[in-house]
Amino acid sequence: MLLAVIASLAVVAMACGGDSPSSDRDLDDVIVLTPTPAEVNCLNGTYPDDAPAFGDDSMVAYETIDSGVGVFKREIGEGTAIKVNSNVRVHYTGFFADGCIFDTTRTRVTEASFQMSGLIQGWQIGMADMKEGGKRRIKIPPEVGYGAAGLNISGFVIPGNATLIFEVELVEVVE
Repeated sequence: MLLAVIASLAVVAMACGGDSPSSDRDLDDVIVLTPTPAEVNCLNGTYPDDAPAFGDDSMVAYETIDSGVGVFKREIGEGTAIKVNSNVRVHYTGFFADGCIFDTTRTRVTEASFQMSGLIQGWQIGMADMKEGGKRRIKIPPEVGYGAAGLNISGFVIPGNATLIFEVELVEVVE
């Protein structure tokens, strides 16, 4: 398999090459492909069977809203609405586009508590009109997630340019 990849890269390199480098091309035109780091820890093996599953994400009918964030509203919720500076308690599961679970509250004793203004922009956009009891799937492009740099804090890794998909349940808005 590795040999086939190397051979394919050699063919592409020869097809793109010439007698001399083009003076019209700058480094901004070069696309660098980075594999998902090996240190990403998928939690799928410990994920509860009764928790929201990833399924076939291509079948989800997202509504695209601000900054390319996709939202699929599973349950609207009838409780208190979120405000920009609200503190919230949520259950969530974070998936990469390949279905790898990278973080979840479903294996913990309790929900997570956050201040809305401290969350990544994609969460803020995707949760903006939620009410207590609401459940939704939020698809966050890298530009409003962790960007090109990604995240690596004490071994918790989100690769650069990762699209993130979250199943979110708003348990409580704390005024």
